Amino acid sequence: RQYEAGGLYRRFCESRRVDPKSVVDWRQIPALPSDAFNAALGTPGEHERSFVFRSSGTSTGADARSKHALTTLDTYKLAALAHFESMVLPDAPGPLAVLILGPTRETHPESSLGCMFSWIAERWSDGTSLSAFDAEGKVDVAKAIEWVGAAASAAAPVLVLGVTSALTAVLDELRRSDAVMRLPADSR
Repeated sequence: RQYEAGGLYRRFCESRRVDPKSVVDWRQIPALPSDAFNAALGTPGEHERSFVFRSSGTSTGADARSKHALTTLDTYKLAALAHFESMVLPDAPGPLAVLILGPTRETHPESSLGCMFSWIAERWSDGTSLSAFDAEGKVDVAKAIEWVGAAASAAAPVLVLGVTSALTAVLDELRRSDAVMRLPADSR
C-alpha cells in the first residue's frame, strides 16, 4: 500500500531497484524506519488527508511533531472502540458516568487520544459525562473533585479517562486536603 500510494516509499524502493511484483520473500522488502513516515516528506499534496493527527511532540519537540494522516476515521474508530471494550469493559457494564481528565475532540482536534476519549464517552456514557480538561491542557481540579464526590455518593460505577498529569493533579489535591472518596464498585 505504501508503494502504491507513491511518494517516499516508492522512491526508496526504486532507489533499491525493488518492484513489489518481484518480491517472493518478505526479506526482500526494503525496510525503512517508521520515523521516515512521520515527517511530511514526498510530493506536494501527498500527505493531505481529511484527518490529520499530530503527536504531542513530547519526545521530539514541538517543532518535530509527527503526523498521522487518514482519509477516513471509520476503521480507526472501530478498532479503538473494540480494543477499549475488550480491555476495559469485557463484562459489558452498560452506560457509565464518564469523567474525562484529558484531551477531547473539541479541545484538541489534532489529538488521536482526544478523539478516542470522545468516542468512548459518546459510546458508553450514561449522559452524565464531564470533561475537566481545557484546550491549554490544564485540568480543572476543583470541577473534577466535585464530580468525583458526587460519583462517590452514587451507587452506579463510573469510568475515568485521563492522562497521567491530570490524574496526578486530582490525586495530589485529594491527598493535600485529606479527602477520602471511594468510587462505586466496578468503576474503572
